[in-house]
Amino acid sequence: PSQPAQNGVPVTTGVPASSRGAAVRASPLYLGDPNSRSVEADLPQYVSLPAANNPGSDYGSDHGFDYYVIPRDPQSRETCMFSTGTFTIILSFLLLFFLLPRVPEVYLDTVTIELAQAPSNDSAATTGSGEVTFKNRNYVPVMWSDANLHLYWLPYDGQTITASCSGSNDDADAACADHDGFCSISLGKFVYQTGSFKTNSRVTAKKTFQLEQTEQQQACAVNMYDAAINADQYLYSGGSVKAKAPIRNFGKVGIDETDYVFQA
Repeated sequence: PSQPAQNGVPVTTGVPASSRGAAVRASPLYLGDPNSRSVEADLPQYVSLPAANNPGSDYGSDHGFDYYVIPRDPQSRETCMFSTGTFTIILSFLLLFFLLPRVPEVYLDTVTIELAQAPSNDSAATTGSGEVTFKNRNYVPVMWSDANLHLYWLPYDGQTITASCSGSNDDADAACADHDGFCSISLGKFVYQTGSFKTNSRVTAKKTFQLEQTEQQQACAVNMYDAAINADQYLYSGGSVKAKAPIRNFGKVGIDETDYVFQA
């Protein structure tokens, strides 16, 4: 209702004009101990998020509001923050544990050399193979390729080296390469039939490699085999292989140098 004008300006009392015709909800009433918590203090605090068709909103096209509840009690807030922080730490740890790259391991496990007859003449020859172990410690597969694994003979000091092995009639050490101050003679290179292969996650795989030899390397293997009839002979292997995983390209992975005792 309107009141008489004051200084010529009408005065309106009651419900504001912007709220006329709209239902007005009364505040909750609590009857009880005035020192106790009010009803409003026990209600959760709602924070509105803008919905569609609101000015300046970038959200969807539906009308209305979405709500999330913020705990008002300090202890509840601390519990909520602690739970969120703990979950984040555990999730980060699991991601690091499963996705942290681990360099795979490779080593030549066993070596087999057998005496045979050369196909081109009546002279002796050898055939050889090696069982190579590939250890993938990652939680993802690893692709292996370009293996470069060699086998060497370490003859004793003063041991007889044939001219067909040394490649010289005058210098028995012509075929020697230095290995920690000792003569090492190449007996060939191990090759895999398909060139490349894959190992699954957390798998230790064994692959058989064939020993590929030149004529001179075959002659040295025969020389070593004959010497092993009288005394054990020492061999060693070394090289590298390329390894690649979805989480990291490891590049060339060194194959552990391993010493062997050969007995004929």
